[in-house]
Amino acid sequence: MTSIKLLPRRLQTTFTLGLVAAFVLIGGLFTILHLSTDVRQKDVMRGKVEQLLHTLVERDRDALANEMFSDQRDAVLIRLKQMHNVVGVLGITAYDAEGNLLHAVGEIETRSLTMAEREAFAQGPHVIPDADAGSLSYLHPINLAGRTQGYLHLRYDLHDIAYEQALSFRLLILQLLALLVVLVLVVQVFLSHAILAPVRALQEAIGAMASGDRTVQVERLGLDELGMLGESFNRMAADLERGERARQAKDAEVRATLASLHEAVFTLDADWRVVDANPAAQHFLGATQPHADVRQRLELCNAEGTAAWPSLARMETLTDLKLADGTKRACMTTLVPITVGEREGLVLVLRDMTEQLQMGEQLRQAEKMQALGQLAGGIAHDFNNVLQVISGRSELLHRHALNNPALGKGLAAILQASDRAADLVAKLLSFARKGTQTTKPIGLHRVIEETVAMLRHSLDRRISIVVDLQAPRDVVLGNMAELQNVLLNLAVNARDAMPQGGRLFFTTGVKSLKHEDPRLELPDGLYLELVVRDSGTGIPSAVLGRIFEPFFTTKAVGSGTGLGLAAVFGTVRAHGGTVHAANHPVGGACFTILLPLIEGEDESRSRAAVQLEPAGGERLVLLVDDEPMLVSLGHEMLVTLGFQVITAENGMAAVEIFRRYHGAIAGVITDRNMPGITGEECFQQLRAIDPSIPVILATGHIDEVHLQHLRSEGLAGVLHKPFNRETLDRVLRESLGPLAPQPP
Repeated sequence: MTSIKLLPRRLQTTFTLGLVAAFVLIGGLFTILHLSTDVRQKDVMRGKVEQLLHTLVERDRDALANEMFSDQRDAVLIRLKQMHNVVGVLGITAYDAEGNLLHAVGEIETRSLTMAEREAFAQGPHVIPDADAGSLSYLHPINLAGRTQGYLHLRYDLHDIAYEQALSFRLLILQLLALLVVLVLVVQVFLSHAILAPVRALQEAIGAMASGDRTVQVERLGLDELGMLGESFNRMAADLERGERARQAKDAEVRATLASLHEAVFTLDADWRVVDANPAAQHFLGATQPHADVRQRLELCNAEGTAAWPSLARMETLTDLKLADGTKRACMTTLVPITVGEREGLVLVLRDMTEQLQMGEQLRQAEKMQALGQLAGGIAHDFNNVLQVISGRSELLHRHALNNPALGKGLAAILQASDRAADLVAKLLSFARKGTQTTKPIGLHRVIEETVAMLRHSLDRRISIVVDLQAPRDVVLGNMAELQNVLLNLAVNARDAMPQGGRLFFTTGVKSLKHEDPRLELPDGLYLELVVRDSGTGIPSAVLGRIFEPFFTTKAVGSGTGLGLAAVFGTVRAHGGTVHAANHPVGGACFTILLPLIEGEDESRSRAAVQLEPAGGERLVLLVDDEPMLVSLGHEMLVTLGFQVITAENGMAAVEIFRRYHGAIAGVITDRNMPGITGEECFQQLRAIDPSIPVILATGHIDEVHLQHLRSEGLAGVLHKPFNRETLDRVLRESLGPLAPQPP
């Protein structure tokens, strides 16, 4: 820009130098012209002298010829002196016809003419150069009546005429110089107004643009080249302004894009110093000064866990990154060398993969659990059929052993073991997510006691369990398996918080909620309050609000799924309650669970053998199952309840039998899982024949949502395997209705 700012001054200097050069050029041209015409000037001068002398002689030629002819020498001398007085005439000599000297006046030779000189005179009037370059000789014969009377020899001084011509030349040069000065002044004025002023305006506009003003424009400078230059400048300025706006918009777009990225993006120089970074990078760098060395803020670890920053080469790899606060994150690290002009640098991109890797591990764990669940579900289904036979036969035998205490005691033990096995199968199905998840009145104290009994055998013996059940009422509406899972998850969480051992507390009480406590988001009423507390390290306050989030865990990768406490929260909310986590004042984590209390008795307690009145009234029931032992057992149990029974070994046989005898059949009990057509398909076909027929589905596991769908289509009831005679009687009474009155 300096060269542009000096443009007017340089233009003036250039113009002045141009004028000087013009002067020199003109002077040189005149000199060359003068030198090149020197010979010609001598010829011109010779001609002028010859003409001058010829005129001088011719004026007095006739008089002089007569005087020479009459030998009037004195008259000739006088006339010669008159000619000598003419300016420039150095000398004059007169000769007679034979070349003899008559008179000599002035600076001239005084001798007679030689024959060669007389011959030269005979050539007529002419000029010859003298030996002295500063003069000329004029030879002129004097003739009278065709005869030569004598000769005149005049010497003329060339310096006078040369001086005159030089003086004329100098005057011409002065005139030309004066004209050139006037021309210079005119041109200076023209330049100042027509060129320099627009150039200064253009210079000021360029200076403003150099200072950052991209909106500058110059006024119209004219229609000539300067005007075209001004228009070009305005177009250039407009293009630069548009380019600057586009660049700023692009920069803003790039920065907005970088700011929206979850990946940390660093621009580094060749010394690994931070030149620029997006907001996500602050998560990795923390509070730092500009141009900080990224290697001093972050530690890139290799597989062995040691620092391993690479060289300035392109790379993309999954590495462990140790942050400035000491925490470690698994990051996909991308390093790209860049060159901007002559500067080399790096672009470092860090993508935090920690949660993604954890979720991948959790997904693999979930898939593993799903596979185990499918296996458990299949085993539980077959085991339910076996339990059905064991418990059913034992119950039937127990009815006939009332008079045999020893046999009755043994059968009671078998029934109790069967109940416990059925409970284990229910838990297994719950784990496999294939249980019915039905709810019924449950005494929570018994659930706690059974769970604690299980924990005493499974937890570290250095952990002592303290149970303080002070609630006067403990019956809630719930699912026993799910509530046990809640307690087990809380216990496992407490165990992990006490690796060196400690104390685990289970405490109950009754809490009455009023409107003045809206934080619990529960309706008013009485609630069973269950407090599970440990003496461990407690919960960090930074994560206390997130511990119930799915997949959130503070444990190392692979040490936890992050689903335990989320399952606790979901189960408690599904039971109409709430759970709250806090740190106990004396140390350790404290979980408080509130579940609504209900009126009623605990239906989950072991049943005693009861005598049932026959409910069949000799009504006919179609029993469908592909297991012969289950068909036999079901037939006998139905008979003891007063029903007549017709059996079918599969669904197709059941449909054919029902089509023939549906007018006499009061209800149908069908197994769910059978070869050929399933129990559900059999139900659909039976309903197609007689929409009013009550159908009961016997199954070891069924999804509650699917069960509701079947109920909406007319399913009368469900028998959950293994079932006893009492349950069979209750479901039949609910599904078939009371007996019709007997005729008198």
